[in-house]
Formats: sequence, C-alpha cells, structure tokens
Amino acid sequence: MNKTAPHTKTIFKLNGERVTRHYSAEICNEVTVNNKTTRTATGLLFDLTFIGPTNNHLRFDLNFNKRYVLNEKNSAKTTLNTVEKLALEVAKINDHLSIEVSKNFKLIKILNTKQIRDQWERIRGTVLKEFDNISPLVHSLDQQLMDINIQEHFKNDLFFNSLFSAIYYYDFNSTWALITKKTIPNAIDNIALPIIETKEITNQNRDFSKVTVSTTAELDTNHPDFDLQALNNFAGKLASNNAPCDLHFNYKGTYHIEPDIGLITQSQLLFDLSISNLYNRTATVTINLDKK
Repeated sequence: MNKTAPHTKTIFKLNGERVTRHYSAEICNEVTVNNKTTRTATGLLFDLTFIGPTNNHLRFDLNFNKRYVLNEKNSAKTTLNTVEKLALEVAKINDHLSIEVSKNFKLIKILNTKQIRDQWERIRGTVLKEFDNISPLVHSLDQQLMDINIQEHFKNDLFFNSLFSAIYYYDFNSTWALITKKTIPNAIDNIALPIIETKEITNQNRDFSKVTVSTTAELDTNHPDFDLQALNNFAGKLASNNAPCDLHFNYKGTYHIEPDIGLITQSQLLFDLSISNLYNRTATVTINLDKK
C-alpha cells in the first residue's frame, strides 16, 4: 500500500449492520527478570454482535467461543500445566459480555457485571479446592470484580483497548492525529504506567478503500499517577550494586481499515518495556476479522 497525499475523506464510519462478526486473536506476554523468562500466550475465537443503540451509545454482545494456550510456535498446546488450566478456568467468567461503547467505538462500560460476579462466585470454591496455594490470586480477583474496580479493569486491558479502537467519526484531516491519555495497569509488576497515545493515518490507497492507522505512545511522566518512586524501588530490588538503571519504553500498533465497509480487518499492538538488562516485558495483541 502506497502512502499518498491526504484524501478528502478522512472520517471512518462505523458499520451499523446488526449482524454477528467472527474474530480470532492472539495475546502474548513475555517477562524476563535477571535472564529468566516466563511466557504466557493465549489464542481466542470470539464473536461480536451489534445489538443497537442504548443510552445515546451503542450496545454490543461479545462472546468468547474458545480459548486455548499457545506454545512457542503459536500452536495450541495439548498438555497444560496447573497455572494454564487455572487461567482458562477463571477466564470463563468473561465468556459472555454485554458492552456499551461510544459512537466512535470506545469502551464505555460492561453492562452485565453482576453476571460476571455471579459466575465467579459459582466457581470460586471449586478453584480454591482444586488448585494449591491459590488464595492470593483468588483475593486479587475478588478485588478486581468489585464495583469500584471492574470497569477500570476492562477499560485498561490491552486486549479491550485494541479491540475497541475509538477511531470512528474522528476527522483526521482537520487534526492530524488522535491523542488519548490512557493507563497500562500492572505494566511492571503491579505498577501502572500512564501513557499518551497517538493515532494517525500512515498509509492509504488512492480511493481510500484500504487505510492503515498507526499507533505510538510515550510515558506520561507528568501524570499524577506516574509513580517514579515505585519504579525506582522495583529497579533497586533487581540491581545488586545499586547502579543507575535506564527505563526504555516502546509502544506501537497498526489498524488496517476498510472504510467502505466500516470495519477494522486487523489490528496489532506491541508494548515493550525494559529496565537496563535486569527486566524486560513484551506484550503483543493481534486481532483478525474473519471476512468469510
């Protein structure tokens, strides 16, 4: 796809058909601490259905049909360890989500939070019984699912941020980029990182039927929730000689859009963060629309 001069039509209209669309996704998270690497990767098959307008917003139903653990070659694993079995079991509480989004496709809130909590209560006892030393994780989930926390948990999640792109009906011609402030929860250990994200059109064909929107971000060091002290404390625990540590941050992604049908056909997001040679975390999210 060739980059061209700005097209006169630079507003993406969201497809308004009340149909079910099928997607696949891969989510990978890799953490290296003092040269020891831990990797988790999950594949998803899910459906997204436009239900209609609600409260001046739009309602969608999101149904996860299958989750599977991926190996190093991104193939489905057939033998799972205890942690992987637990992750798949707990994830079932989010199998069916009723979601409210803005007209530009930004996640506003999860509508069926009571159903999610009820699902968790149904399996909570079984999880505690079947998995050893699981009480801290159960307590963490109890906290996440509280009314005060559950909405922010979904809004800040990398997968949901990637899926609900918030790029529709924005005039990229009048203002060259869409700039948004966000937070990456648990970016390093349990430390959240505020960021400033920028989206801009980087490629388009002549008739504006295939467009690429690229995403970059920088750390929002002036944000009141940017906790430099917590970062220094975390780095200090890793460094053996209290030597100065450098923080490197990389965040980039792409959205491949077909404006004629009002849909994003593929999105990719990469988040990479390192502290000198002591710590590195790389997270990737890839989502594909099944166009069949």
